[in-house]
Amino acid sequence: MKSVASAYVLANKSNLRCPICNGVNELYGISLFQQEFALPSFLGQGAYRRVQVKPSMEIFMPDVEFYEAMRLCGSRGAPLYGFAFSFENSLVWRRGKVEEELNCGESYLFCGYQGEGVYCYQPGQRYQGIRIEVEPALLVGLLKLAGGKENWPNENEFVRRRTSPSIALILQEIVGCRYEENLKKLYLEAKILELAAVYIQELVLEKQLKRSRLGLSLADMNALGEAKRLVEESLAVPPSLGELAQRVCLNEYKLKRGFKELFGLPVHAYVIEKRLEKARFLLEKRTFKVTEVALHVGYQDFSYFAARFKKKYGVTPSTIGE
Repeated sequence: MKSVASAYVLANKSNLRCPICNGVNELYGISLFQQEFALPSFLGQGAYRRVQVKPSMEIFMPDVEFYEAMRLCGSRGAPLYGFAFSFENSLVWRRGKVEEELNCGESYLFCGYQGEGVYCYQPGQRYQGIRIEVEPALLVGLLKLAGGKENWPNENEFVRRRTSPSIALILQEIVGCRYEENLKKLYLEAKILELAAVYIQELVLEKQLKRSRLGLSLADMNALGEAKRLVEESLAVPPSLGELAQRVCLNEYKLKRGFKELFGLPVHAYVIEKRLEKARFLLEKRTFKVTEVALHVGYQDFSYFAARFKKKYGVTPSTIGE
C-alpha cells in the first residue's frame, strides 16, 4: 500500500542546503515506525517527529522554536486527507496567493489538498502541533456513517474550527502514548480512528445546529447524541424519558423535541425501530431461536413482537429465522 505522505518534500528557496529541510526530508525517506529530527543547536531548539502507524496512516509532530525567521516550502504531489492541530502559537502559511493561519487551539480538516504551501515561522516562538494523515476512504466512510454526506467539503477545501475538549483529550492520549512497538501501533491506530469518528460527528452536529429550529446549543446537540447512544445500548430495557433527560442533563421538553428533530423519530419510536433492526440482524445470523431474539431485544410478548416485525419487514420473524 502506498504511503499517504510519499510525495511530500520540504524546501527553503533561499537556502537550498537548508539543514532543516534536509533533516525533515530524511524523515520521509526512512521506512521506520518512528523517527525524530532535532533542530541544529545554532538554528533553534526542539524537534520534528514522524510516526508511521501503517502505510495509510501517519503522524507528524513538530515542536520547534527558531532563533531567526524561517520560510519553508512544503510541496505535496499526492492529495492530503487528514487533520492538523495547533497546540501553541499561530502558524501562518500561504498556498498560492491565499494566506491561511492556524491559531492555538484550532484545527484544519484537509480534503485532498495538493500543491505547494509556504510556512512562516517567527523567531523566538514555540510552534507545537500535530498533523495526522489518513486514506480518503476513512474520512468519506465515517461521514456516510454519520449521515452527513451532503456536508462533505469539496476537494482541495479546508474546514477550520476550534478544537473541542473531546478532541483535545484524544490528542493528549496520542502524544503521551507510553506503549512500545506493536502495542503502540495498535493503540495509535485505535486513537486515530476514534479521533476521526469524533471529529466527523462534531462536524455533522455543527451543521445540524445551524439548521436547528429549536435554538439548540452545541452542548445540547452533544447531549442528544449521548441520549441516542444510551438508548441504543439499552434497547431491551431502555430508560424512561425522565431518566434519560436526567442522565444527559436536558429537560424533557428539549429532549423530546430535539431528539425528533435530529434523529427523525420520537424516543419511543426510535427504540422500536432499533429493536426491530437488531432483531432482524440476530435472526439472519441464525444462531438464536426466534423467542430468544424477541427477549433479547426487549419483547416479552412474542405475538406482539411478531406483529411489529411483520409490519416493518413484511415477513414473520420465523421466516427469516428458519
